Amino acid sequence: MNCGRSWSRPLHKRTNTPKKVETVHAARHRETEAALDLIRQKVQGGTLDLAWIERTLRDASLRDTARLMESFLNHELPGLLGAPELRPNERLHSHQTRTVTTVLGPIALRRPYYRTPQGGRYPLDEALGLHDQYTPAVVQLMCWAGAMDRSFELASETLARFAGLTIPGRQVQRVVNAFGRQAATWMHNRDHQFPPTPVEVLNIQTDMTGIPARPEELQDVKGKQPDGSAKTRQIKLGCVFTQSRNACVIRDEPDTQSGMIPDTESAMRADTQSGT
Repeated sequence: MNCGRSWSRPLHKRTNTPKKVETVHAARHRETEAALDLIRQKVQGGTLDLAWIERTLRDASLRDTARLMESFLNHELPGLLGAPELRPNERLHSHQTRTVTTVLGPIALRRPYYRTPQGGRYPLDEALGLHDQYTPAVVQLMCWAGAMDRSFELASETLARFAGLTIPGRQVQRVVNAFGRQAATWMHNRDHQFPPTPVEVLNIQTDMTGIPARPEELQDVKGKQPDGSAKTRQIKLGCVFTQSRNACVIRDEPDTQSGMIPDTESAMRADTQSGT
């Protein structure tokens, strides 16, 4: 969302005294310095775990940066934006604080609440593009994790491991459902653009091989063993790509490849759909 459309020009420019600037700079690395002290104690005690050191420093630096972002959003941004453009009969009701999840971690955001006889709103939330308590960058991560993982609980674990974010699976599901509907509407209403020239040759290739599998996964699977059992399970691989008549292959990677362990007909159907 364009902040300039909902906010007037800045009313004034804030200035910081040298003492205040020095205090802010000293506090910016408080968590990181504390983490370094803890790491030094562990190493001096005979414990050297680089993976733990990396995670500890990452988490500490994120907390420091989150506090910096929190200070900017609460104290500097309102002055930079100026007063919001009010709707008819809209009046300032109060200032309210809520916890907002950012890619740096949770922060406390204090924002003005405006009311009309028809209801209320938070102009700063609208200007920042918040979805409930999540920033746009966090929403992008949630949608990506929700689309890539087999379940929303696994998506929650992915966010914790790779982004350091603690977000329950049910929250990932709600955000994915909300933006999934928007994406479906966009795909339905978008203008379809076709290539200026038709494709000369469309290649659809499939292959199969056997992969080792655990005994419980091989039940009722016919194999080549003397007793009819199997030690491997068949996997189907497929690829769809374009090719010119001079045999110059043009591959559209990576979304033209697929692999699965269903029957051959289903695999062939999946390959065809991935190329459409």
